[in-house]
Amino acid sequence: MNAKEQQNPPGNPKILEIGTATRFTPGRSGNPGGRPRNKPYTDAYLKVADLSVAELQSLPDDSVAVGIAKAMARAALEGKISAAVECANRAEGTPRQTVGIEEQDAVGPRLSVEETVAKFRQIFGLTDPDARDEAAENGDTAMISPPLAEG
Repeated sequence: MNAKEQQNPPGNPKILEIGTATRFTPGRSGNPGGRPRNKPYTDAYLKVADLSVAELQSLPDDSVAVGIAKAMARAALEGKISAAVECANRAEGTPRQTVGIEEQDAVGPRLSVEETVAKFRQIFGLTDPDARDEAAENGDTAMISPPLAEG
């Protein structure tokens, strides 16, 4: 750095002071009002649902949302089931679907920790460490080091 850069460093020297007024404070939400509840398409479908069939023609002063809602309502009246479902779901909300669960033990029998470990050993061909220790004491070397896979 030369002498001129030391006297006038690049950037804003007051950068630390500038943001202090707008910083978030601890324990305070940055969006206290939450997400805005503005739902223009839902509101448009609710508005169109109260119209008569004769009033479903799009007008130049209709908003885009109202125009789309009117077009979907006309399509529903022409027999398009998907349009009728869309109109109903937007105006009344998607219906909840119930799921029946039978009171069966779908997981099967519950095993203790010891039984689970024994099952894992059986599935993966592992030996029990206690049995390995006993085999070593008895001089059985087959249990101490399992045979390596050939190949």
